[in-house]
Amino acid sequence: MKSNIKLLADTIDSIMTLKNIWLFDAKFKKFIQPHQKLRQDSKILGFDISNVIKDIQVMVVSTKDNLSRIDRTFVLRHKYAAKIEANPSMDVKLWKKIYTSFVNDLAYQVEKITEIVKTFHAIEA
Repeated sequence: MKSNIKLLADTIDSIMTLKNIWLFDAKFKKFIQPHQKLRQDSKILGFDISNVIKDIQVMVVSTKDNLSRIDRTFVLRHKYAAKIEANPSMDVKLWKKIYTSFVNDLAYQVEKITEIVKTFHAIEA
């Protein structure tokens, strides 16, 4: 008889322990879910910001390359101007090339910068 009471008491204790574990688990999940959501959102924001930074780096490198190309054009102009007599039509073609490439590069940069600004506004919201 005594062993049956002991067995019953042990069973009740284990049921209460399981109930406490389940209650704690439910409370813990309710507490941790908002934190997990914030952590996931911050990871996504981190990826978005790193992608924007990479886009800016690519744009800076391409701008530098484009400006060096324009500089090489000027160097070639001075090189040929010293060797041969430069004619006005050659200068006009050269300046048109420089002007159009510079304007196209600036238009491309403006387009990319507006995309980056839109991305920052989306991240901010």
